[in-house]
Amino acid sequence: SLGVIISIFNKVIDLVIILFVTFYLLTDGHIIKKYLAHLFPAKDYSRILLLFDNILKALRTYIRSQLIICCLTGTIVFSYFTLRDTLEEQFAHRKNEVGKRLQVSIGTSVWLLDKVTAASILDGELASPEVRSIQAFLLAKGQSPSLFVSRERSPNGVIDNGSEKEISDPDVLRLPLYDSTADYSNISANKSAEVGYILVSYSRQWVDQFLGKLLFNRFVEISVLNLTLGIVLYLVLSRMVINPLAELSHAFKTLAENPQGGEIK
Repeated sequence: SLGVIISIFNKVIDLVIILFVTFYLLTDGHIIKKYLAHLFPAKDYSRILLLFDNILKALRTYIRSQLIICCLTGTIVFSYFTLRDTLEEQFAHRKNEVGKRLQVSIGTSVWLLDKVTAASILDGELASPEVRSIQAFLLAKGQSPSLFVSRERSPNGVIDNGSEKEISDPDVLRLPLYDSTADYSNISANKSAEVGYILVSYSRQWVDQFLGKLLFNRFVEISVLNLTLGIVLYLVLSRMVINPLAELSHAFKTLAENPQGGEIK
């Protein structure tokens, strides 16, 4: 729209002005500083120049501190997202590992209808923090899938019988089960040998907790760094700029009240 175009045009103009003024100050800043110092009484010329130098030093300190904060913040954010991607890859890899182990280990128990052994195998997989619950179903021709065994881990870590209804969580992996003679390296050749399937519900809680703790620690680090640099900057400004300006203001006030005083003290 027209408003957006005008806003972009104004931003471009502002950027050009900032670049122009910055370039001018960098090239002729010392001339401007001396010109302003000459506006004061000649006896105070050196003190005014020193005050300007202190102001510039304080500005340099401020800019450097902000650059340090920006660099550290960028490094921290980059490391956070890098670690997050690494954890996501590890989570996906561990999911695949659990699925492959279950297909190989529980197939015989399902084929032999050995619920005790199947439950023991599921309990072993539930010891992993990323696994929340596992269900095994049997398939029979012309019949609906029937629950063979269901195990889940409660929030306090206790493993017990799970729900009899199929898991409907968004992060559920469905794994087919074949008879004991199936070759899992060539699944496409064993479709007719499917005797059941497994539903594995995974939990991202450990990933989210780790990332949340990491993010909180990084926030505290940045806050402490900001506070430390802020205190240092305040002390520098107080000593090099604020106190000299206050003295200069008091001297000007005294001179205005007593024009015959002769000079700024």
